[in-house]
Amino acid sequence: MPTNQFSVFLDYVDKGGIIFILLIFISIVSLSIILLKTLQFYSMKSSKLHTIENEILQTDDQNRLNEIYKIFEIERKPLFGMFNKAVNIFNKKNLREEDKISEVSIIVNKEVDKLEKLLPSLDIIAQISPLLGLLGTVIGMISSFNQLELGGTTVDPSVLAGGIWTALLTTAVGLVVAIPALISHHFFEKKIQDFQKDINNILVLIKNKT
Repeated sequence: MPTNQFSVFLDYVDKGGIIFILLIFISIVSLSIILLKTLQFYSMKSSKLHTIENEILQTDDQNRLNEIYKIFEIERKPLFGMFNKAVNIFNKKNLREEDKISEVSIIVNKEVDKLEKLLPSLDIIAQISPLLGLLGTVIGMISSFNQLELGGTTVDPSVLAGGIWTALLTTAVGLVVAIPALISHHFFEKKIQDFQKDINNILVLIKNKT
């Protein structure tokens, strides 16, 4: 970071105080979660998924189905591993249908839990960041009015401006942290819903073809 930018940042820290530092820390946590979840969803993305779904739907030939199911063993993506386990469960002749469905549901729920991990933290960040910014606003305004009371008619306008600056700074930073966290949280939730639909569609097809 260039020296002049670093000095500006230090000035922000000085003006914003502990609330500003806390919001910066929360923003780092938020960005880390967003990056981690983005990589996680990218690793689960597969253009083969819809192709495989269509192929399973369009064939009743058991040999061809076995070839398709072999892809689940070869691919190392988490979803394919889950489908491979589901195929093995549905092929068990000694299990009742409700037991098969129960076992597959447990596997699916584990995968969904992995996708949902850290999303509650992102939701909390989206909710508390504006509140922290508001707290900074209140603290800044209290400081300004306190200086106004102590100084009477001789109060230094720069002191009042400093309190208002703190109030505006923390409010702005709180919103800057909260908005991306809120958008990302809803985006990831929608992606999870889409994944669940794709997973359920393929599992139903596998079950019906077994």
